[in-house]
Amino acid sequence: MKVFTTGQIAKICKVAPRTVSKWFDSGRLKGYRIPGSQDRRIPREYLIKFLKEHGMPLGDLEDEAMAKVLIVAQDQVMIENLRRELPLERSFKVAVATNDFDAGKLNGYRIPGKQNRRIPRVYLIQFMRKHGIALGELEKVTQIRILLVTRDADLSTVLHAAMPAELSYNLAQAANYAVAREIARNFCADVAIVDFALAPEEARGCCDALRHCQPDRTMCVFSILPEGAERTICGLKVDAVYWKPIHSATTAAMATAIRELVQDHKELDC
Repeated sequence: MKVFTTGQIAKICKVAPRTVSKWFDSGRLKGYRIPGSQDRRIPREYLIKFLKEHGMPLGDLEDEAMAKVLIVAQDQVMIENLRRELPLERSFKVAVATNDFDAGKLNGYRIPGKQNRRIPRVYLIQFMRKHGIALGELEKVTQIRILLVTRDADLSTVLHAAMPAELSYNLAQAANYAVAREIARNFCADVAIVDFALAPEEARGCCDALRHCQPDRTMCVFSILPEGAERTICGLKVDAVYWKPIHSATTAAMATAIRELVQDHKELDC
């Protein structure tokens, strides 16, 4: 329960503190005194009631004093009927949204200076699944495709274990760079994770080749470096760098980065 001092109330009401003390002492403003002290404390609900009874502006307290109602509908007759039943003078603050995006139930953002909305694919899929809506054509594109280039079998296992349960993905693995390039031509990876432990020069060439395999797609590239290696051995722009030995915390961070990076590139216009 939030309480106010007489000084705080004086600022809200724009009066002198002694005026608030008089309201309190006369019984018009309800509250209590701190035991063993003359300090007064006024609970928020008593302050709001006092302000309303005396027709004084609520100021910053207005939102706290109002029962906020969000109507998500397109039926104008129903909306107007509800507005009449929930008038402002009865402390109801009504907002109307004609769709789930404006209601805040479907996450996304607006393009600055425009009314265009952008909804990241992952948010749309979560929304549809939550409300039992069939994914339809989205079912074909819900998976994130990951190409892992490494001979380390354990890396694939720990990466699988770290991926969030709600994230649908398909992971392909290549034991060398030549195989990785072949896979990339048809796999259309969203993320390539390249282990530089095999041979740094070949790894750099592999990263470049993987990007060129899919010129019409945005691919995120992660590199895994040998323990103690300098980041500069990557020799190119990569989206994230990790070092061996790979621990569970590392793969968890990698999984989070995969979700965030891919999410940025896959959005639907609304």
